[in-house]
Amino acid sequence: MRYYYHIHKQQGSALIVALSILMVLTILGVSAMRTASLEEKLSGNIRDRQIAFEAAEAALRAAETFISTGVNDTSFNGTGGLYAKRGTNAEAWTTADWSTDAFDVTAYTGDVARSPRYIIQLVDSQYGSDVSPIAGIEYEKKYVTYNIYQITTQGFGVSPNSQVMIQGYYARKK
Repeated sequence: MRYYYHIHKQQGSALIVALSILMVLTILGVSAMRTASLEEKLSGNIRDRQIAFEAAEAALRAAETFISTGVNDTSFNGTGGLYAKRGTNAEAWTTADWSTDAFDVTAYTGDVARSPRYIIQLVDSQYGSDVSPIAGIEYEKKYVTYNIYQITTQGFGVSPNSQVMIQGYYARKK
């Protein structure tokens, strides 16, 4: 007895299916790599901005220390980072030359592209009264004059392109 086997020609469909699956897996892999790369850049930028913010905060504290040591109010003449009262002039921080007129906080030890810096503007003198540190207890009220200063700081991150500016006010008894 003789058996006849029918040999079918292969059409190559398994090869086409396998190549299609490989193509889909390659596209998924490339897409995942791009997403991971983008997320890494985003987290690096957020970290860089946080470093710049911390540097600007350090400059704010340095400026407050500078004022509290008893800076002479006649020094506020528009040079060296000290600006006079506003009046009708523009805010000092918008017209100041930050590269030459600002105070550098050279003692800052953070990993930054440039040292944080600040400028101070004498805003106004204001009258007020000392209040009791304990609520509800009256004592002799003395009227005092406060000088109010506007402090504007500029902090940089690891990249010089990341920059944060902070503004705050500081009052000191005259």
